[in-house]
Amino acid sequence: MHFIGLSVVATGALLMTACGGSEGTATPDGRQIAKLQAHADSARKAFEADFKPVMADLSGIRDSIHVKLSKLDSAMAKLKPKDKGREEKEAMKAEVLREQALVNEAIAKIQDATESTWGDFKVEAHAAAKQAREWWAGIRDDQAVISKVNGGQ
Repeated sequence: MHFIGLSVVATGALLMTACGGSEGTATPDGRQIAKLQAHADSARKAFEADFKPVMADLSGIRDSIHVKLSKLDSAMAKLKPKDKGREEKEAMKAEVLREQALVNEAIAKIQDATESTWGDFKVEAHAAAKQAREWWAGIRDDQAVISKVNGGQ
């Protein structure tokens, strides 16, 4: 009978410790939980404030590239292989395709980022968006590629 009584006391002590009944293991109170939630909310807002504009830049440029490629394909379909201007159109298309690959790669890298992983991608994402914006600004008038084809003139 002593053995059963001892095991009931030992089991009770273990349950009290596991349930946080001991002095050494305090459970978080409402203030601590609210503080942790506020910190998580703040981190989420900061992430979204930084992530959304970068993703919008890259997505917008991706869409513009798609339109540009459609126009180039349409224009090239009207030209014969030896027609004047075909070389520039082909060079333009090659450059647009290269940039499309870079933009798609940047989007793929950051698409699944979260507030906890954004730090790993932040610098690269901003650099990719800046590069894409600068490239697009120079390419819209076709002059960047045409000058490369004509030897920088």
